[in-house]
Amino acid sequence: MTPFLFLAVLLPACGNAEDTGFNGDVPDIRGYYNVFVVESTGCEGHHEYLTEWAEGPLTITGNDPRNLTYTFTTDREDLAFPGQVDDSWSFQLAGAVTWTTASKSVANLSVYEDGMFSLVGERYHMDGEFEVVVDDDEFSSNDCTLTAVAQGTQISD
Repeated sequence: MTPFLFLAVLLPACGNAEDTGFNGDVPDIRGYYNVFVVESTGCEGHHEYLTEWAEGPLTITGNDPRNLTYTFTTDREDLAFPGQVDDSWSFQLAGAVTWTTASKSVANLSVYEDGMFSLVGERYHMDGEFEVVVDDDEFSSNDCTLTAVAQGTQISD
């Protein structure tokens, strides 16, 4: 086999820049969302460790459904988490961040959210459940866990 013919056989399997991995089975959920926390429990009522950053604008970016970035935007900073969506329309995101509340309390947060996307009209809707472990000092024995139900609606692509 000549080198040119060998290369020509391999090229079709390599894909191209337009091949994003989103197809008829995996929804293209990328875009801008408005998120709100429906209900949260835990941490003796200190829900600001979640609600201050999770409520409001969310941007989902990336070119591969298995390698997305979920970025929550606040007036103070953006919090970005790696995540994914699959062909059953379920999603997950997770990561660790340091957050300073409006009242200047600082905590390390271990964040996990999973849920489902659905199509409502021409826009995606997300229903998810957060679990956030809050560590506001160096001792793990007194960490608390926030759990919350959150919903988001796509406002543009």
